[in-house]
Amino acid sequence: MDTLIFGVNTVLPIFLLILVGVFLKKIHLLTEEFVQAGTSLVYYCALPVRMFQDVAKSDFQTMTNVRFILYTVGATLVGFLLIWLLSIKLCPDKRKRGAFVHGAFRGNYVYVGIPVTQNILGMDLVPCTVLVITFVVPLYNILGVSLLSYYNQEGHRVDKKQLFLDILKNPLILSVLVALPFSFFKWQLPEAVNETLGYLGAISMPLALLFIGASIHYREFLKEFRLSLRAGILKSIFQPLLFVPLAVALGFSSEEVVTIYVMLSVPTALNAYIVTRKLGGDAETAAGTIVATILLSVVTIPVGIVLLKGVGVI
Repeated sequence: MDTLIFGVNTVLPIFLLILVGVFLKKIHLLTEEFVQAGTSLVYYCALPVRMFQDVAKSDFQTMTNVRFILYTVGATLVGFLLIWLLSIKLCPDKRKRGAFVHGAFRGNYVYVGIPVTQNILGMDLVPCTVLVITFVVPLYNILGVSLLSYYNQEGHRVDKKQLFLDILKNPLILSVLVALPFSFFKWQLPEAVNETLGYLGAISMPLALLFIGASIHYREFLKEFRLSLRAGILKSIFQPLLFVPLAVALGFSSEEVVTIYVMLSVPTALNAYIVTRKLGGDAETAAGTIVATILLSVVTIPVGIVLLKGVGVI
């Protein structure tokens, strides 16, 4: 029972903040314009600052954990291909299949996964999270855009050069690259500058979670209930069950296993809806999947924490 309470307490604050965002949008305290501007602030400023500080303070050797990088990238690729294969049966309508697969494999690790990982491990700095952002999140973009272009019915096609440039210009990737010399050479910023950056980075997660709540589309979930639930089960249950026990068997450390578990079990990223709509996919299926994974993860993540504690991982 204590373990279950620990699991609930670990994730509940995060999902309560998302619910606060829902409420604030409902009473019009968070407007659409404010959410868009605030999301840009988090994405282009606050979160990159936090990533910079996390990497700069990390041991450089943890930034070159090749075994962990290969496993997370491999799990992402294999999971993507398996979900695509299963979608032939689970999502017969080809017009919805791109959105279905995209929503079922792409997790919101940046905004939800990082705080969940930190809460589980009781650490303010988890170096493995930086590796997921550096190597797995760009892969989400590549696979998602390629998949949606393949199924696109409106003639949109991916600009490969632009996609590559967008990944290189990603503020999170740039912040990691800038921070690497600080990690390698043990450079230190002046205390006043470091403190200022700390204040700015500290606002990234609470604001991000509020904006997630304010951006959720619940009506689409009801319209595509069965399809969204299938995609949600693949995202929140199928992938963790497939790859986390293998990670434990391969002897990954507690920090690595927890990071892998959270990466695979967090709700679908809001970008799945934005990219799907932009590339002519079925936006309702994408939005429904996001809601389904959020609702499922309130239960599945605490249960997963209980299981990880039960086998002595945490």
